[in-house]
Amino acid sequence: MRLRDYQHVEDLARHDFEPAVEVARSLADRDAATLRGLLEEALAARPRVLVATHVPPFPEAARYGGEVTHPHFLPWVTCKATGDVLLEVAARHPEGRLTVLCGHMHHPAEVAIRDNLEVRCGAAEYGRPVVQAVLEL
Repeated sequence: MRLRDYQHVEDLARHDFEPAVEVARSLADRDAATLRGLLEEALAARPRVLVATHVPPFPEAARYGGEVTHPHFLPWVTCKATGDVLLEVAARHPEGRLTVLCGHMHHPAEVAIRDNLEVRCGAAEYGRPVVQAVLEL
């Protein structure tokens, strides 16, 4: 499976497929490490933190046709590195609340991963942005 990302994202487009996968993995690991520090800092200052990501960090939020995406496709439509960091930080801060807002999928999902960690995934269609919800803070 080759997503449009591998043609349009500059960091990926300049590589053949397999090296591009390694680049994507490396970028995900780097960004997840950065997220860990930012979340720790944010939860030290506030009890509730919103996290915006492109792809869902957990399979439960990656839906296609109303069902969880087939396991074969999950590495292409989720970011496990981000999910691992979110689980780790949520476990260390049970008094805090993390809400992840993401998109990329073609079917919406709202999933409670832990008591203090939820994911809201908006439905996306190429070239057709839509307001998914209004958050009251």
